Amino acid sequence: MEVSTWVAAPICGVLLAEFGADVIRVEPLQGDPVRGLLPRGSSVQAFNWWWEMWNRGKRGMALDLAYAGGQEIVHRLTAQSDIFLTNLRPNVLERAELDYQRVRKD
Repeated sequence: MEVSTWVAAPICGVLLAEFGADVIRVEPLQGDPVRGLLPRGSSVQAFNWWWEMWNRGKRGMALDLAYAGGQEIVHRLTAQSDIFLTNLRPNVLERAELDYQRVRKD
């Protein structure tokens, strides 16, 4: 289970996927900010190889973690997962009820 953004945690998730893990990635409803990174001169419809490279081999979904419904979905998936991978700041995780103390209970 991966709840992450930008580069470091998504790359860790890619490595796990390449070793055979079934990685489910959650990103914000507006998408990971990496989706907006395009090579100079590219259009919005261009293939974003950075995002593809850092998310290959994963399943994914977009959830709003500010709402209980999104949090509940993550908790259900985490309860079935061996690993909870994140690079969100501790205060963000706490607001989303995904801090260590709550996730470890799952």
